Amino acid sequence: MNLKHLQHSFKSHLFNQESPIAEHIVSDQLSSEFRLGIYANAYATRLIEVLEGDYPVLHSLMGEEAFLELSRAYIQTHPSTYSSLRWFGRHLPEFLQQLQPYKCQPYLAELAEFEWKLVDAFNASDQPAISEHDVARIPPDKWPVLSLEFHPSVHGFQYQWNVLPVWQAHKQGKALPPPEKLHQHQTCLIWRQNLKTLFRTLEPDETQLFAAAQNGADFSELCEMLSDWIEDAEQIPLRAVTLLKTWISQALVADIKY
Repeated sequence: MNLKHLQHSFKSHLFNQESPIAEHIVSDQLSSEFRLGIYANAYATRLIEVLEGDYPVLHSLMGEEAFLELSRAYIQTHPSTYSSLRWFGRHLPEFLQQLQPYKCQPYLAELAEFEWKLVDAFNASDQPAISEHDVARIPPDKWPVLSLEFHPSVHGFQYQWNVLPVWQAHKQGKALPPPEKLHQHQTCLIWRQNLKTLFRTLEPDETQLFAAAQNGADFSELCEMLSDWIEDAEQIPLRAVTLLKTWISQALVADIKY
């Protein structure tokens, strides 16, 4: 058996598939099966550690035994396919939505999605954010057509369970509140500022404008959308500028185009 076939056979063994690799292991005091078991256990343990690192609050909410069971099932369905473990846990929210008994507990998938977006924000590429000084240089006649390019770390997250209080309780070392469904959907903004990952819940009008701005809506279109929320037409540009100023001060905007 050449090196390529040996590697493939060893990989199959790690994934609990039939493999002749044991026939090619030199045994001394330890059997081939025992020596292979050391590597198989170490491989699974390392991947479980990665999931625990990416989803610490989910781990705490589910408990050690249930999370281990979930992790083993996930490893079998979604084995690592990259040289980096950065992306290994990316399918877990979808996995929880599809597999029993987890899909009957939708708050698990929602909490996992929130934690993964935090991971995504932290690992996003670096890009300078614009300042209010950059905005001040925009010609007045260009304001109606300006559009925004957000920082690569910025994500919107829609949720309908109390995943934020659960996450915050875990970070503060407090007892986790029981899962509770909210009266209506909420939208959370997640981003990284310097080396710190941040999030905040958006007001309904900001939710609509943020989504539109992400999709390329210009300033005049954003102001038109605000007419659904504000009756006084003179207050509409002020609210739009206030939101823009907030986004810029929180380093959410990487560029303005016009």
